[in-house]
Amino acid sequence: MQNSKKIGSVVGALVLGAAAGAALGLLFAPQKGSKTRGRITDSAKKLAKNFKQKAQKQAKMLKYNTNEFEANLEKGLAKTAKNISESANSLLDHNHK
Repeated sequence: MQNSKKIGSVVGALVLGAAAGAALGLLFAPQKGSKTRGRITDSAKKLAKNFKQKAQKQAKMLKYNTNEFEANLEKGLAKTAKNISESANSLLDHNHK
């Protein structure tokens, strides 16, 4: 879970840095307004696409981690139940002797 937070922070920082860099590049480039608006639109579309891809990747990782956690929890619960059952049977056998 902590790893997912770190990855999310890094992805967020990268997206923010890319957006800031693109904005600064467009603001300081001497061009006609229509060209600048077109470049801003293109950059925004690329940024949105990259963000969507990264968000989908994070969602897949979260789903995978959740499934792994669930599987490990089920294994642990099954093992615990087996140990309790064996202990109870051992106590019952011991008391009947």
